[in-house]
Amino acid sequence: HFNKNQLSGSIPPKLFSSDMKLIHILFDRNDLSGSIPSTIGLVQTVEVLRLDRNFLTGEVPSNLNNLSNINELNLAHNNLSGPLPDLTSMDTLNYVDLSNNNFDPSEAPSWFTTLPSLTTLIMEFGSLEGPLPPKLFGSPQIQQVKLRSNALNNTLSMGDNICPQLQLVDLQDNQISSVTLNSQYKNTLM
Repeated sequence: HFNKNQLSGSIPPKLFSSDMKLIHILFDRNDLSGSIPSTIGLVQTVEVLRLDRNFLTGEVPSNLNNLSNINELNLAHNNLSGPLPDLTSMDTLNYVDLSNNNFDPSEAPSWFTTLPSLTTLIMEFGSLEGPLPPKLFGSPQIQQVKLRSNALNNTLSMGDNICPQLQLVDLQDNQISSVTLNSQYKNTLM
């Protein structure tokens, strides 16, 4: 846990190796720059990775997808770029925040609807465009979807199988033209 300090410079790749048994890597709320070292993807035991609120740049290393034990991933409030990270194999991931970065514009990635443990999906002030897949709201554990200030458009349909735990959907400041709402959903929609 190195969070909430005034660490600067880049995160040294040699900090991480496949021999480690780390479960938390917390570098959030520092002044770190440079890219995310791909060696983090070697630490198979990681359950929480927080690199949010720094000045990190470059692409998210593709081998982060190897972290199959991860349940919290927070990369928000950086200057990360390139394609949205592929989180397809993160079957235990329940909380992900990719807000306030500079990812390439893209439609909702397939993992939005395929991660079985996802409870919280946050990507505010992002580069999402196009329609949202209705299946997202029926994900088995989903509780919060916060996607304000993107370029999502077309009709918002929440589908027929809305997860009973879904408490909050925040889609403010997008380009959604109309909403098709199933009577099942009685919680907050902004």
